[in-house]
Amino acid sequence: NLNCSRVLLNQLACSFFGSIQKQILIGERILKILNSIKCKNFLTYLEFFPTSRAIYYFANKSKIKNIVSINHGNTSNNDLFFCLKKKEFSITNNFKDFSPRPNFYTTKGKIYYKKLAKIFPKKQIFLTGSFKIELEKNFKLATNCKNNNQKRLFLVCGLNDYRPFLYLLNKINLNNFKVFLLPHPVAKHKTIDYFKKNSNFAFEIKRLHDKPNFFKKNDLIIFGDSSIGLELAFFKYNVMRVYHKKFIPTFDFDNLIPFSSNTKKLSFFLNGSKFKKNKRKIEKSYFY
Repeated sequence: NLNCSRVLLNQLACSFFGSIQKQILIGERILKILNSIKCKNFLTYLEFFPTSRAIYYFANKSKIKNIVSINHGNTSNNDLFFCLKKKEFSITNNFKDFSPRPNFYTTKGKIYYKKLAKIFPKKQIFLTGSFKIELEKNFKLATNCKNNNQKRLFLVCGLNDYRPFLYLLNKINLNNFKVFLLPHPVAKHKTIDYFKKNSNFAFEIKRLHDKPNFFKKNDLIIFGDSSIGLELAFFKYNVMRVYHKKFIPTFDFDNLIPFSSNTKKLSFFLNGSKFKKNKRKIEKSYFY
């Protein structure tokens, strides 16, 4: 039992007088809108992200019959807002003593389905697969790079997973690589600024376009919790999940996708070593 009050009290004050108050105001506005229109269903990608609870509270007070949570991102027990406890919720609509919630849930894969099934009645949970339209334009295995003298290394960044990339890569000689940075659109400027200030190697900023032909078969891809990284793992590209104990991991560790926490294993990957991936289990766990 560690006393974390010195860290958490300031965070609590900042959030309560900042984002929490903002979400309450947004929730009140949503309540007025939902009561002024004729509709039965309220569909949302909010899941259980920190901004969701106030909105669920006010949506439940409206005339809406069904509040449906659509599984959008990846879930991880290492993300605090996905560490859900059954005692937080009630099967009744007592949202003063218990957390507000949706009425129904869709999940992309079995990992999130099993997590929710421990908390909510199974009749409210539907294992639908992914609704993300971009998955219709799947990656495909392409021909090798034309430039064989310089390998291509892609850093596929999520919202907060990229600091370990630099921590390890700065210790490795990347002179034989052309490095491409793919920042998450929501955190684009923050990610680029961090790399510009802290990287020991040159890199080029890229935007994912022409998805089926963007990556080549012999490209090397490093990622953390990005859905793009999971898709590439599913299609058997050369991927490696990276983290370091100095930082808080943003994904759960399993045997489905290779991961590295040190320069030795990461160097093996960069030098062409192959690591096994279980395509079938990746599909069932994360997508369909």
